[in-house]
Amino acid sequence: MQDSYSKDNLSVLKNNSQIWDDIYKASDSILDYPNEHFVRLFFRHLAPLGNRFLDWGIGSGNNAQFMTTQGKNVYGAEVSSYAIDTVKKLYKSQFNKAIKIEQISDNKLNFKDNYFDCIVSWQVQCYNNENTFKLFLEESFRC
Repeated sequence: MQDSYSKDNLSVLKNNSQIWDDIYKASDSILDYPNEHFVRLFFRHLAPLGNRFLDWGIGSGNNAQFMTTQGKNVYGAEVSSYAIDTVKKLYKSQFNKAIKIEQISDNKLNFKDNYFDCIVSWQVQCYNNENTFKLFLEESFRC
């Protein structure tokens, strides 16, 4: 039973990876500005939480770039290899520094327990099924 559970979850994640690669390859899918609602939430609630932030589902990096301009040390996690390459190039050109982004393959990340002060996942988790959403929550609480 556990093996089929794991295979189903990996299948969902692999499918999501391909879908998001295709979306980010479309020319109008790279966003230039952070989400306005995210910015409000950040200033009202997230900014005081600490300095080490994980953007789980970093996408085109617009919210991560915003957090970086606010002095946060931002890391990323993403299923799309295309998005990862894009964000790394943007960080190099805009901030002259590298950003550590992990490719999500099984909803497990290579960060130490309790490593982050805050984990954001803006408009991401609604694309998971119930099982992969539970895995995301478990890994988020660990990180």
